[in-house]
Amino acid sequence: MFQDTGTFALLEKLHSQSGFQALWQTFRDHMEAHFGFGTGYYGVLVLPNHEENRFLPQMHNYCDFPDDYLTYVQHEKPLWEADPILPHCLTTGDPVSWRDLQPKTLEHEYGRALLAVNHDLGLHNGFAVPVEGRNKKSMIGLHAPDTDDREFDLLLASHRREVTECFKLIHHAIEADEERYAPLVGLTPREEECLLWSAAGLSSKRIAFKLSLSHRTVENCLFRAQRKLKAANKSHAVYKAVVLGLIQP
Repeated sequence: MFQDTGTFALLEKLHSQSGFQALWQTFRDHMEAHFGFGTGYYGVLVLPNHEENRFLPQMHNYCDFPDDYLTYVQHEKPLWEADPILPHCLTTGDPVSWRDLQPKTLEHEYGRALLAVNHDLGLHNGFAVPVEGRNKKSMIGLHAPDTDDREFDLLLASHRREVTECFKLIHHAIEADEERYAPLVGLTPREEECLLWSAAGLSSKRIAFKLSLSHRTVENCLFRAQRKLKAANKSHAVYKAVVLGLIQP
């Protein structure tokens, strides 16, 4: 039950939007106007067979942090491996202030250098909230660019619950928007089967052997599924099929 008009206002705004970009921008505008938050991060970790704490290449993330930040943290590893905040949230399930994680960040392989980059780019104070959906976990993080330590602590002391509810709202809105279009994708049972085995880590040749099909048939099935799902590649198609509930690894 939402106790404040700000959260109700966000809920009403999200109901009138469709598509990730529109939903995310609506959320960002609301959080900036009400709480002074700026750019942020939205990551989804697919969990096959509900195995927790397993970081997979199928992880989808969206980040509108400065390009310099992304260039640095993803120089050698994907963002979810380079950033110590994400694994902490996904393993503990607790919302957290970025500054509260500073001791853990310093222990991380890239932690000290990452904190220096955060400081230089003004990404110092922020808040991250892990949220769960069907077959996946997600984390949302926003930073407050013009808020000093004391102001940010006061903000969370007064509005932590409301802020957390807003973070959960955008996740559920994105999830519902994806599921709304699932019946329109129109995958065939064979395409779903090939995607399912691909999600299990089988190559096209191994899928062909398992299903007694030709390698070309499997490749065609995966290509058609990729096109129907409007995916950038096969891994992206697998991710979208899981998120939309079309396959259950």
